[in-house]
Amino acid sequence: MFDQQINFWIKRSAAPLASALLLSSCGSVDTRQSFHNVQQTVQTQTGNRVEWLKDGKEDRETEESINALLRNKLTADAAVQIALVNNRNLQAELEEIGISQADLVQAGLLKNPGFAASIRFPDRPPSPADTEFSVVQDFLDLVMLPMREKIAAIELNQTELHVANKAMDLAQDVKSAFYSLAAAHELLARLKTISEIDNAALALAEEQHKSGNISELDLETQRAISTRNWIEVTQTEAEVTSGREKINRLLGLKGSQIFWTMQHGLPPLPERDLVFESLQSQAMQYRPDLRIAREEARKLKQIADLKDNTRLLPGGVNVGADTERNPDRSRVSGPTLEVQVPLFDQGEAQVARLRAQQRQAERRAEELATDIESEIREVCVRLRFAREATDQFKKFLLPQREKILNLSQQQYNYMLKGPYDLLLARQSLAETERAYISSWRDYWLARTSLERVVGGRLPERGIPLKKAEPLKEKTK
Repeated sequence: MFDQQINFWIKRSAAPLASALLLSSCGSVDTRQSFHNVQQTVQTQTGNRVEWLKDGKEDRETEESINALLRNKLTADAAVQIALVNNRNLQAELEEIGISQADLVQAGLLKNPGFAASIRFPDRPPSPADTEFSVVQDFLDLVMLPMREKIAAIELNQTELHVANKAMDLAQDVKSAFYSLAAAHELLARLKTISEIDNAALALAEEQHKSGNISELDLETQRAISTRNWIEVTQTEAEVTSGREKINRLLGLKGSQIFWTMQHGLPPLPERDLVFESLQSQAMQYRPDLRIAREEARKLKQIADLKDNTRLLPGGVNVGADTERNPDRSRVSGPTLEVQVPLFDQGEAQVARLRAQQRQAERRAEELATDIESEIREVCVRLRFAREATDQFKKFLLPQREKILNLSQQQYNYMLKGPYDLLLARQSLAETERAYISSWRDYWLARTSLERVVGGRLPERGIPLKKAEPLKEKTK
């Protein structure tokens, strides 16, 4: 077994020795390539561009572009774009790129050599002191350098995917909040229309009561109808205010930026829902969290392999030189070697632990892949049911309720129906309006969720999603 270890060190030592000569040019931390990878992933999957603010000229230009977007009526895509450059939590996540890139650079650096010196004074002549100097370097650290770089490169890949995943989560949250606010605006407009009709009916009822044409009970019933609708309008206005503040937080808006206006109303439903080709395989390739899980298993395998190949040298291999000048002015010099003897701990337990962690990560990646399949089926069902419900409300139930209310109002005016019947007709219409808008909103929320489950924008006209680019090895 020890011979295998020696062969391993010899085979792996040539490349580190060569690369060590270039270390002086590899000590800087450059995050541009990693950030470009994140930008590319986010833009491919959301259609929007993420920016990393660093208090420079580009930051001022970004702020001006944000204000330009806010001067127009805000759309869902514009809201996502603002969030991707102005959300402070996402900006904090982007700093992980710098941390991980610094770890990669650090992984490619050798440990500093150790230097030791001692001076010993004799207690009798000759009087010159005995001096000794030594310098040592961990040879095993040099052999392990390429593997450390590979592990750090995998971690940098994971960081890039993690940041991209956070950006996609933010995009989904912004779209969901935007569609919920648009639905609240839609409902508020319809409730205000109903409230105006009820207020006109109440004014007519008061005149009729003064003329003695209706009873006080009928008048109070009409007042109750008007009051109920006013309460619904007030509650919906509170929902609108809450929805605006949620978007303000997600977009990181403050000061005069909060006085934006939006395109009221939900987008119309597409003529048909697209039939996606290989939707499951697209999710398997595109989902950043799944790729992170697979990278974690790959990283743990690399770490376990490294530990398995170096477990008989837990303390490293310290190689150096030592020189000693004796009091008689003679000098003794020569190489030094220091290793720990693996007498009691030969590293089997640590290797077994790492192998178990590797298998654990592999099982978790497999579980996530299974969950993604289930999520796709679930969201597709939600999308289909939301479309069917919205179509039924729009084509049948809502026109029926409006017709019932109009007929009830006519018969009430002709005193063929009482105010209670009119109250029921108006309540039914208001509830139908709310349910219709809720199903309309649910469709767009489900569509947004489907984009997130698949890991990118939904294709147009049935074109499959673009395949994710394979991960590339990172360099300093």
